[in-house]
Amino acid sequence: MTFDECGGGTNGGCGASVYTALIGPKVIPHTVSSVLYHHENSLRTMLDSLGIKDYPGASATAADMSDFFEKNDSKPEVTVTSPANNTSMGSPVLFQASATPSAGHTISGWVIYVDSVNVYSAGAVMSINTNVNMTAGKHTIIVRAWDTSGAYGDQTLNITVTTNKPTVTVSTPTNNSTVGSPTNLKASATPSSGQKICGWWVYVDSIGVYSAGTVNSINTNLNTAVGAHQIVVRAWDTSGAYGDQTINVTVKQTVQQLTITVLSPTQGATVGSPINVQAIANRPKGDWMKKWWVYLDNVQVFNAGANPKIDTNIHASSGNHTLKVEAQDTGGQTAQQVVTVTVK
Repeated sequence: MTFDECGGGTNGGCGASVYTALIGPKVIPHTVSSVLYHHENSLRTMLDSLGIKDYPGASATAADMSDFFEKNDSKPEVTVTSPANNTSMGSPVLFQASATPSAGHTISGWVIYVDSVNVYSAGAVMSINTNVNMTAGKHTIIVRAWDTSGAYGDQTLNITVTTNKPTVTVSTPTNNSTVGSPTNLKASATPSSGQKICGWWVYVDSIGVYSAGTVNSINTNLNTAVGAHQIVVRAWDTSGAYGDQTINVTVKQTVQQLTITVLSPTQGATVGSPINVQAIANRPKGDWMKKWWVYLDNVQVFNAGANPKIDTNIHASSGNHTLKVEAQDTGGQTAQQVVTVTVK
């Protein structure tokens, strides 16, 4: 006995619920079910009661309302030990269930339905143990087993799948910062429980510009044009899920700086005299080297002209000394590097 509508209609009033009562000699008295049933469940129950095996529409995968009735030994009994009904968990969801066939028969097959969609099947086994990937949100699960009589039994569950994905943290650059190009990007990822990071992608304005494999952190430089950009850093783990972090940066026009590197001697080295001094310049595009100077204890001891590098020998007495190598390019930029040495 059921009522079709309540309040403002099927989608409003009464929480969109309708009253249904089951009356009969095999109904367990005073039963109130905690399972969420729909019209297709009541149709399935009527068809099963009448022995009709042609199930139209959604009733083909709907469970009958068996919790209202006394145990029927003419069909298998299904017991689901995982997941528990009305619980929340991450994906993949572990399903563990066993079945007892009707008298004189054996279990012949299994199916798991998630929201009326067949997501898993098995053969003639007494129990199943499997993981099923599911999207976040609320789901209705039917775990069903057949026996060799052709009858089946099932159990219906309602579960909520929570978001279970890697966590990505971008340490450099910070969100809404102004940066130069190339832009240094540093990020780390923590996989979901029991999983490992298996891949990375970095997107600049929705275009993939960098990828990496099974590492927990990345450190790379991104060449980006001047202007505002959106950077998405995404990491996958072995569950197939991914997490990401989105940051916005503004790339400004940067002037390349003149830099020099002293190749010899190294900082803090003990050397003989004369001291071999070697240095090389990294100059901005379009500029040329103009001049070099070498100072020993703040006294100029060497100079050279428009060379990209220098290689010279400086005489020095025994003891501790400071060497300063300085260079200038045609753009007017000056750079220097200081090393200390001990002469023996």
